[in-house]
Amino acid sequence: MAICWYLQKNFEKSKDNAQKSIEYNKSIKAYYRLGQSYKALGDFESAITSYKNAIKMDVSDPNDIQSELMVVERLEKAKEKKRLMKLSE
Repeated sequence: MAICWYLQKNFEKSKDNAQKSIEYNKSIKAYYRLGQSYKALGDFESAITSYKNAIKMDVSDPNDIQSELMVVERLEKAKEKKRLMKLSE
């Protein structure tokens, strides 16, 4: 269900369904979908955690989640830099 909601751009429901899936059965796919949902919602820290959890489940990273992780880490750094610039004004 998480992918269905994600494709419909209902990222909150996608996140909720991915979390429910993880509660029932932790899987790479569920953590990946959760990371995608968090990324779309702009919660990059949570996306990073989700992608790292997926990678931990299979360090061979067959789905190339590592590249998604790097993208989200860059987005988080840019967001933090922007926040710090606003504080210094």
